[in-house]
Amino acid sequence: VYRLLKGRRRLAPKEAFRRRPPGVPQVLWLADTMHGPEVYGPGRTKRKCFLIAILDDASRVIMAGAFALRDNVLALMPVLREAILARGLPHRLLVDNGANYRSRILRTACARVGIHLGHAAPYRATSKGRLERFFLTVRLQMLPRLPKFPTLEQVQTEWARFLAEYHDAGHSSLTELMGKPTTPLDFYLQFLPDDVRH
Repeated sequence: VYRLLKGRRRLAPKEAFRRRPPGVPQVLWLADTMHGPEVYGPGRTKRKCFLIAILDDASRVIMAGAFALRDNVLALMPVLREAILARGLPHRLLVDNGANYRSRILRTACARVGIHLGHAAPYRATSKGRLERFFLTVRLQMLPRLPKFPTLEQVQTEWARFLAEYHDAGHSSLTELMGKPTTPLDFYLQFLPDDVRH
């Protein structure tokens, strides 16, 4: 039955995968986790770290993000809290299907503050494509600047430096859309709706 159904499955036409318009800031946030570098602690112990980031889909501004030693809901919630305190509430939050993004804690928190929580369709990376593209930028531009044996504190320091540069640099897609050099922060502030909920 599986082979039969798989053979009959039709691919969506190419037009369906065209670049979608950017939309308006504060309507949709994307949240996901990127596997980061190994960091070193006391006694040269190695541990994997993870970047948890929340991105505004329209402007590509990072609402909040942090490197953590675990990819769980305890690491996610402070990042979400920081994003809300700094930027207000989005209408929707689209997240991955990992255990921390399906947790009751996250569902309850979003329900209490009035954020519609949605989960990306499995194996459809395009639904969070703008955040995945940002993670590629982090891998290409930030991670190579780290020392050979970084500590978590060094990674966090470099992250803060990189984020300031990212928000202040022209973004190719936004520049093409606006017809002039446009940074993520410029776009966010220019098109931020008047009725943003704080």
